[in-house]
Amino acid sequence: MKVGVGHSEDVDSADVIQEVLDACAEQLGGVTPQAGILFSALDHDHQALVDGVMDRYPDLELIGATTDGEVSSAIGFAENSVTLMLFQSDKVSFAAGVGRDISDNPERAGRQAAEMAMAGLDGAPRLCVATPEGLFADIESALKGMAGVIGPDVPICGGLAGDQLSLSGTFQFHKREVLSQAAPVLLFSDPLVVSTAIGCGWQPIGAKHRVTDVDGAVVKEIDGKPAIEIYEEYIGSFSISHPLIVYPNDSDQSFLSAGMEAKEGGILFHIAVPIGSYVQLSSASRGEALDGAAAAAATVVERYPGSKPDAGFIFSCAGRRLLLGTRVADEYELLKEKLGADVPVCGFYTYGELCPLPGGTAPQAHDSTFVTVLIGED
Repeated sequence: MKVGVGHSEDVDSADVIQEVLDACAEQLGGVTPQAGILFSALDHDHQALVDGVMDRYPDLELIGATTDGEVSSAIGFAENSVTLMLFQSDKVSFAAGVGRDISDNPERAGRQAAEMAMAGLDGAPRLCVATPEGLFADIESALKGMAGVIGPDVPICGGLAGDQLSLSGTFQFHKREVLSQAAPVLLFSDPLVVSTAIGCGWQPIGAKHRVTDVDGAVVKEIDGKPAIEIYEEYIGSFSISHPLIVYPNDSDQSFLSAGMEAKEGGILFHIAVPIGSYVQLSSASRGEALDGAAAAAATVVERYPGSKPDAGFIFSCAGRRLLLGTRVADEYELLKEKLGADVPVCGFYTYGELCPLPGGTAPQAHDSTFVTVLIGED
């Protein structure tokens, strides 16, 4: 597989897309790419960006989204920038799809996206990269719709679109379309090989507690008492800076979900917390968050089943960017240290990360988590 990555901090959208396309073309050595993923800051002219890409490569299977920060092997972490990764392979097939009106019917939108992509894919799917709308409440149903089409053993990785914390509206890209309330996906077929890893660094506070009553994304009771009391007991009051560590069915595996709002004793969570699961409050320092990223970087390289990956992705959380501050660029540097500087990498800071839990394939959304993915041809 041939992969090119371009990344520019130019402020003019017409200039920036030509700059990143030229950088990709040079790395591709003159071959025509079949697929691409585009990540952009909110303030660019997104129609000019996608038109620029599709004018150069009219048959490209393109997806992408707006972000809370962009990252690549070309320049590392940047804000107010544009990054593009292009793929060409004689063996692996690529196909993009999109579902619409995700807030109205998330499961249908996920299913539509996967069905469109599957219709254009040659071979069995091996990876789904998704960049859905970031400002809606039920990513779990969208993932269920995708997995119902592509199969339970295909990892769904990616991130929810961002808007630089303005919370005014995110945008998603599918070929020449600039959309909102959409769910773009890009499928990769066999003989692709994949490794994934997640890391967070958030440390538990206190004992585990059982979730005893939920209403949708609102946790109403923990241990039979109003959910708000877990915050009052351990940290004094509700805070979005202390996500829950969630252990589904009291398993060893866990994911993070951030509380968004207190509601009459209950808490609205960004990622749904299942009834019967066990939870702990958590906290993290900058160093602990970076330790989590370092662990994920080491794991994803160790687990890669081939000799050397052709490309990598990073999907990290907007909440991590806020916590890390001036050290946010260290997350990519930790991956580069394990992976090597010559492997092209592209990614963005998200409003929610997508990756299966370790050892599994079921789709899972996360908060405050560093997700990394490596891909290559078998």
